[in-house]
Amino acid sequence: AADTMLAATAADVVLLNTSGLRADLEAGELLRSDLELSFPFDEPWRLVLTDGATLRRGLLRAARRSAAQDCTSVVQIAGLALRVRCSSCRAADACVDARRRTPFGEQPLEDAEQLLIALPRYLTSAGADFEELGERGAELDGSIAGALERSLARLPVSGELAACAEALSRLGAGRCREAFGAVACPLSEQKARGVCQGLPRLEVVRDERIEMLP
Repeated sequence: AADTMLAATAADVVLLNTSGLRADLEAGELLRSDLELSFPFDEPWRLVLTDGATLRRGLLRAARRSAAQDCTSVVQIAGLALRVRCSSCRAADACVDARRRTPFGEQPLEDAEQLLIALPRYLTSAGADFEELGERGAELDGSIAGALERSLARLPVSGELAACAEALSRLGAGRCREAFGAVACPLSEQKARGVCQGLPRLEVVRDERIEMLP
């Protein structure tokens, strides 16, 4: 989700509150309604120009809250790599190492460098981790669900038609109608294969961009 918003906004860094992700996306057929259930909040996004020092202060506040929540990250990111030491955070010490992720590899986050940050307005509200960004910058159109839908549509088409067709032909009546309309349901194997020839293939490798340490 964070990577999708990074591509959609042309920002240097994307910040996304973990609490905004409300449901897993299960393996198998994926409907727009699944995306909307996973990202149900129609939260306005902002694009803000700020410096590395301001970003680092917000990341430190997020890291301290993460340490207090069983060392589970409260923020998801793109364009950055984070290493958080929860024991140091609980002691109110410097506890987060942030590095910029660039096409040329990871680089130190410099205090003076200027960065475009895309984030939901929720993270800039009073008392939030990035409230220093306030109402600066410009409000963006669109949503995570919409950006993901467009991104998925651009992926290479799957070649595994048989398994895909079998899964689609077994869709329950309600879910079939939700995806393809009443006229098309139930799907025959031939119709399902035709649908599968246009579906994208999604492969995501975990890259451990956030490392939470005791």
